[in-house]
Amino acid sequence: RSQPEQVGRELAHLSLSRDAKFEAGFQLAARQLKSGNAEQAWTLFRETRLAQETRAHHQENVIASQIKGTQVLDPAHLKLEMGAWPAPGGVSYEMRFRQEFAQFQSTNGQYRPGSRFDSPSSNGIEGRGEPSFGKEPPDGKTILSAQQETATRLVRDLQKEGFIAVFAGGSVRDAEMGRTPKDFDIATSARPEDVETLFAARGYKVIPTGKQFGVINVIANGETFEIATLRNDGQYSDGRRPDAVQYVSSLYEDAARRDLTMNALFKDPTTGVTYDFFGGKQDLAQKTIRTVGDPLRRFSEDNLRMLRVPRFASRFQGFTVAPEVIEAMKIQSPEISKVSGERIRQELKGILTSGQPELGLELMMKTGLMKQILPEVSETAGAKGMQDPTWHPEGSTWTHTKMVVNALRGERFEVMLGGLLHDIGKPVTQMIYPDGSISNHGHAEVGAEMARNVANRLRLSNSQKAEVVSLVELHMRMHNVREMRPSKLVDLLERPNIQDLIALQHADSTGTLRADGAAKSNRSFLLEKLEELKSADPSRQLNARPIVDGHMLQSMGLKQGQRIGQIKNAARDAQREGAFLNPEEARLWLFEHFPELKPQS
Repeated sequence: RSQPEQVGRELAHLSLSRDAKFEAGFQLAARQLKSGNAEQAWTLFRETRLAQETRAHHQENVIASQIKGTQVLDPAHLKLEMGAWPAPGGVSYEMRFRQEFAQFQSTNGQYRPGSRFDSPSSNGIEGRGEPSFGKEPPDGKTILSAQQETATRLVRDLQKEGFIAVFAGGSVRDAEMGRTPKDFDIATSARPEDVETLFAARGYKVIPTGKQFGVINVIANGETFEIATLRNDGQYSDGRRPDAVQYVSSLYEDAARRDLTMNALFKDPTTGVTYDFFGGKQDLAQKTIRTVGDPLRRFSEDNLRMLRVPRFASRFQGFTVAPEVIEAMKIQSPEISKVSGERIRQELKGILTSGQPELGLELMMKTGLMKQILPEVSETAGAKGMQDPTWHPEGSTWTHTKMVVNALRGERFEVMLGGLLHDIGKPVTQMIYPDGSISNHGHAEVGAEMARNVANRLRLSNSQKAEVVSLVELHMRMHNVREMRPSKLVDLLERPNIQDLIALQHADSTGTLRADGAAKSNRSFLLEKLEELKSADPSRQLNARPIVDGHMLQSMGLKQGQRIGQIKNAARDAQREGAFLNPEEARLWLFEHFPELKPQS
């Protein structure tokens, strides 16, 4: 080796081979091995080897810092990251340690690595082996999903080229929680152009959409894998994205710029080793949501991170938020206005479609995020949100809304949002009478216009907007279906979102502390009516073709104009109510109700 810092590492290796402290570690491991404790022997052997390599690389780093003026990395961080580093020969140090331990076992504890511990030819050890993601079972029969196998192969391809490569973020977090990961993001020391070149040369489709941020998408076996270069974000002048990113070769530095400790975990799928620099595994075990470092700094860098806290609180059962995180959210919440409506919508969707949406919504209310994002909903928790105690003994509109959202769990985002907004017109229409009773006449119609404004702010599509507004506008009408004329009921049942309206009416009825709440649900009545109409005469079934149309009326001598529309609507209602079943009966009905259509004798 010609570089001074690399020579420093080799000199450290020579001295370490004679260090009594490390020899004592090998001897302890040998005693455990002879006692039949192979797992404990491996732990002691690995710790000794890791300490040796950490010492040697630290010496290299010290010399490099003196020559290049760079920062000296903390040896503790070096030790945590070392297992994922590529060693000469195209394998990670962790894998090399396992291979060395195999020789240690075969010699009954007599084997010691050579003086150049990281030499590819040292002691004749070859770079082979494919440990699984997570602990490998004793029988070695771990079964990986096709997606995980493909992701592991991509990691191995990067490692063979001498780059650090690990799984990052969500897949590691989910695996630690015993959940099945949905996707496998990869973090690597390879630069974006290196990733692009490497995988294009292997025949994969490469999409460099996020290349300026260090992200390359690689499509393999029909799956898209995000491969991101390890980086350290620069300043966040807009409170959303870093002005620039600086690529690094340290897992620790990359983890330090992430949002939550549970999302700052890395795992090498070829060795099963997890890298945890900020206590993410402990927070997962204790079911605590905590930021990486100072929460106020994390949120001021990227204000959207505040909404990820209630999203994860809603998603994971039994998790609580660290007090310092809540306090930072209260301070920083006004800055959420810097985030686009689209990004806020995505996080809100994650909360509403989770298993515990009411928890995330309550956290938004508690921290002030609700006031900033949905002030219309925030008003339902104040004095103007109080409801008539006879009809709503649960108290405020906000309490009722949470109960409705809870009853709607599992529905689509648009339905959940409709449930969240269904009563936002109540504070505006509240009337308090001397006897203490409260009314909110017209709140559905007023709320529908307010919901339209919310939908515009959240950048909903036109179809999404129409559906949410419809749910808010019609939710009170759904309570009166038993008293409707048959024609009006059929008109309502023909709406494309009738099932969503039925779900909201049921949730609105049961989302209360009234003893008769369930009895006021019209779900069974409406579902039975839908089934009844399926077996009715074809002329009366849902969306049946109108028998009386413009052509019929014109053939009877009526000229085009407003009168045609009035007669068509009246005939449509009559058809729905069974007044006639065919064109002949329809003509007789028309002659009876509209004498001007009778032929002149």
